[in-house]
Amino acid sequence: TAGSGKSRVLRVLFAALHGAGASPRAIAHASDLDAVDDGAVVLIDDAHLYADELLQNVATRLREGTLTVLLSTRPDPASAVLRGLLEEIERHQPPLLLGNVSASDVAASLGGALSPATKACVATMLEATGGLAWLTGEALVLHGDVACDGRCDHAEIARSLYDLVSHRIDSLDPSVRRQVEALCLDER
Repeated sequence: TAGSGKSRVLRVLFAALHGAGASPRAIAHASDLDAVDDGAVVLIDDAHLYADELLQNVATRLREGTLTVLLSTRPDPASAVLRGLLEEIERHQPPLLLGNVSASDVAASLGGALSPATKACVATMLEATGGLAWLTGEALVLHGDVACDGRCDHAEIARSLYDLVSHRIDSLDPSVRRQVEALCLDER
């Protein structure tokens, strides 16, 4: 789903692989794959946006055992080639599915037990963000300090989140934006 953190997870994996001495390759075009050595780890972000030619070439190299593939895609992709690639990947490893963020997810990322003030703050942020991964991540960045002493400005964080969401909506194709706005205002 859009905003679930797929791209962020791939960036973290890319950095971790690189830090461990691997040479991961991010690819976006069929020609990029030609330069990838056998045994390489390939990362493809938003695979649902790529041409079937690239995805077919990746699937072929995966079946040949010459690539390890990490990719992100939206659920239920339209491309039969991408669905086939996903099935091939899932034969070897179950998928990692990203969804909404919970209070326990935030607590785990902050190191475990939270103070009562921090729990209340996290609950307020999750209520404001609906648990959407990208928006919750932004809220945590806006909050700043890991521990909350109860004196943070939740109203300012909410205004900043409003601005972020407004910016995302404003950057949509005008016809999609009008549809989103109509749905939000229940003007179907």
